[in-house]
Amino acid sequence: MEDKQNWTYCVVGNIRKTYYDPDGTLRYGTAAFTGGTKVYLCGRVWDRTRNEISVIGKNRGNRFQVAEVDIRQIENVRCRRAFNTAVLEIMNDMEFYGCWWGKSKKEKASAEEFAQWWNQNVSPLQQSEDAAGTS
Repeated sequence: MEDKQNWTYCVVGNIRKTYYDPDGTLRYGTAAFTGGTKVYLCGRVWDRTRNEISVIGKNRGNRFQVAEVDIRQIENVRCRRAFNTAVLEIMNDMEFYGCWWGKSKKEKASAEEFAQWWNQNVSPLQQSEDAAGTS
């Protein structure tokens, strides 16, 4: 019965509301997303040597979009279940098939592990950037 429910485990985060760019200018959100936007991270096949990750989120025009986002612009990363049909349609698209977590306990554990890794390794980059931008 559980398989008939339309959901999947995923890793979500929020776009940082503000940050300082390399020139020291205060920025709000990213080019594609406003600050605070909930984004679904395509982390299952992400190359951890890259500084960008593919995400799904509502863009500034209030439509779901896939975009590459600098990893330092994502905060509050956690494991959740996705129920939104528009998000699930994008996740199930052939181009992205296999890039997302599934419904099993093993997939949930993998998503939780990824979120924990992110918070231990990427979040400190944000904190060091914030300290450098305000000095």
